[in-house]
Parts: sequence; structure tokens; C-alpha cells
Amino acid sequence: MSTQVTATPDQQQAVLKVVAEFQEALLPARLADTNANGVVIAAALSKRGLSFTVENLIHVVNELLFSDVLTWSVEPKKLQAQRHEKPAKIDNPLKLEEQRTAKIKAVEAASQRAAADAASIKQARSMIYSYAPTKRNGFDARERDDRQKFWNAALDAEIANKGNMQDFVTALSAAIEARYKAREKAAERL
Repeated sequence: MSTQVTATPDQQQAVLKVVAEFQEALLPARLADTNANGVVIAAALSKRGLSFTVENLIHVVNELLFSDVLTWSVEPKKLQAQRHEKPAKIDNPLKLEEQRTAKIKAVEAASQRAAADAASIKQARSMIYSYAPTKRNGFDARERDDRQKFWNAALDAEIANKGNMQDFVTALSAAIEARYKAREKAAERL
């Protein structure tokens, strides 16, 4: 018997909306997208009997800020200032802000690349599983199974090597098209 709670699509959308508003309210600081952060914040909300709103999330994060239980992609300025035991000598505040902005952009770029890679992987799997070669008598299941196994192995290797998924999808599309053309030419010779 499973005790896992499932949410309806509407509930999932509402939660994602609150989380997006929460992340936006924290800017320029950025919480790392980890299960540990979610568990700590959810436990704190539950312990205090607070509902799942942006205001309550910010209140809980402010309470937990200096307890070192949250993981940050970009730390808030309050936390950075507290970590320095003696006052830091700021040589060039513009340069420091520029470095901080660069970190934020790097985190955002990594998030965008991860989303693009996930979409490319989904597209590649779809292309692989939609490959349906034919032969004189009809559908060629052996060819389909062999090619799907080969292309899936290549995709898994590319994912493991953290390669460029967009380039892989382009190459896969060309390979599938070439395979169809080669089979068509071979059928014409017969």
C-alpha cells in the first residue's frame, strides 16, 4: 500500500506558482533547487502552523537564514555580511556587484541549459521511438528494434558525457533521415 500523496494538476500549478513568486521575492539571492531545502522549509512551516504562501515562506527563510541549514546558489547579502567575522574592506563596490551579477547570470544560464537539454532529450527519445521502417512485406520490426537500441545507447552515452543535446538531436534527425533514404534506395534496386 502506497502512502504517497498525489496532487491534482491544478494543485501542482498552484504550488509551482507560489514557488516561482517566492524565488522572485528572494532575488538577487537564490536558494538552491534541492530536496533538502524543500524539506527544511516545509518542516518549518508545519512546525509553526503556517500556510504555504510567499509571505510565510519568506518569514521562515528569514528565521532559518543564519542557522546554516539552507543551501544557496547565490547567498543573500545579509548572510554574506554575517559570515565575515571582521568588517570586510571593500575596495571597489562596483566590481563586487559585477561579480555577484555574473554569478546570478551563470546560475540562470545553467538553469536554462538544463531545461533546453531536458527538452532535447525528450525530443530525441520521441524521434527514436517514432522510427518505423518498412520493407516489401510491410513493417520491419527487427530493423526498428536494432536502430532504437543503437540510438538509445548513443543518447545515453551523450547524456553521461554531458554533451550538447541540441547538436545531438540535429545529428540524430540527420541519421534517421539518411537511414530512411538508404532503405528507400535499397528497396528501389529490388
